[in-house]
Amino acid sequence: MHPVYIHTIETLVPETCYSQEEALQELLPQFDDKKAKRILGFIYPHSGIENRHIAVKEFGSRDPEALFHRGADGKWSNPGTGERNRVYAECSKVMSVALARTTLEANTLFSASDVTHLITASCTGFYNPGPDYHIIKEL
Repeated sequence: MHPVYIHTIETLVPETCYSQEEALQELLPQFDDKKAKRILGFIYPHSGIENRHIAVKEFGSRDPEALFHRGADGKWSNPGTGERNRVYAECSKVMSVALARTTLEANTLFSASDVTHLITASCTGFYNPGPDYHIIKEL
């Protein structure tokens, strides 16, 4: 059995970022239910999260092609899981390869050919083959 070493940990997040307060203010008008608004109003300030990075450029765009476009009633469209995962997969492919490339360039102790295992983690979406496949394929 060979020893395992973690040489570095790197992260990469999407450019678009909302503070937790900004995210809450964007989200609250999307709910009519007073109980849901109270729950969100409590959870967001107490979550320990300061910022939320998202792949979607902006919420509430008037562009009907935007993922979360704002309708005439002021409410966002509500895309399904398939559409959300499509956006996630597009962004994840690009970002995961960019992150892996940056990680390899930052390390002088090993090269890509020395890597024997690859672990990726995301709490956002899912698709197959996943980010690990694209990293291996590109690098």
